[in-house]
This record gives sequence, C-alpha cells and structure tokens, in this order.
Amino acid sequence: MQSKKEILKQVMSKRYCGKTYFDFLDKDEKPLIYKAMEEYARQREICKNGWINANEEQPLLIENEDYSPNVLAICNGQLMVMCYCYNPSEDDAERGFFWANCNGRIDGDAEFDDEYDVKFWQYLPSVEGFTA
Repeated sequence: MQSKKEILKQVMSKRYCGKTYFDFLDKDEKPLIYKAMEEYARQREICKNGWINANEEQPLLIENEDYSPNVLAICNGQLMVMCYCYNPSEDDAERGFFWANCNGRIDGDAEFDDEYDVKFWQYLPSVEGFTA
C-alpha cells in the first residue's frame, strides 16, 4: 500500500519548469492535502457501507405527504433518527426542504431545527410482515 506522500507525488508528477508540481508545494500545503485525502477516504468508506451522501441525494418523500420515511442519519457528528421534509409555507423564508429530528424513535414524529447538518443517511430496514 502506498503512503499519502507517494500517492500525492505520483498524481502531481507532471513536469513543470524542470520540476514536478509536487516539488512546488509549500511544506504547509502538504499536511492540508493529506488531511483532505484522509477525509475523502473516510467518506468513501462510509458510502461503501450503505450510507448515502446527503449533499448528493436525499430520501424520497412518501407519496402524497410532505415528509420522507424516518432514516438513520449522521448529523452533527452523531447517529440520529431523522426524516426529510418539505415546508410548503407561503413565507419565502420558511418554504423549502429541511431535515427534522425524530428524537431516536424509528416511528417518531419529527421536530424541525435549522441547526441540523446531515452528512450521510440511509433508509431503515423494513419491518413489514414481522410480528413481535
């Protein structure tokens, strides 16, 4: 397995003015690039495990409703039960889509708060047809 430095050197190996692009990086820039590489790898690993990037895709709304089924979400660094909602308000400032907290209950009602920063989410497994 290659180190971060080896990967970056390989990617930036194009020659420019007698050196490579890698040679022109400041010593302060390399740690920032390595950190970004680590975060990218972490997010790819999360996505491989069934998590969906919330910046790229949101849960589908339930037919004829203004909210999605409850989902698991990684929000503000915590695992939460949430849903994705649409507020049809006539007030332009309040109208739109938002995430809502279901307070840990898979069948719970949701509360809106604009401080939710959902990074990843996934649908809960179906329990339809099961009896307790």
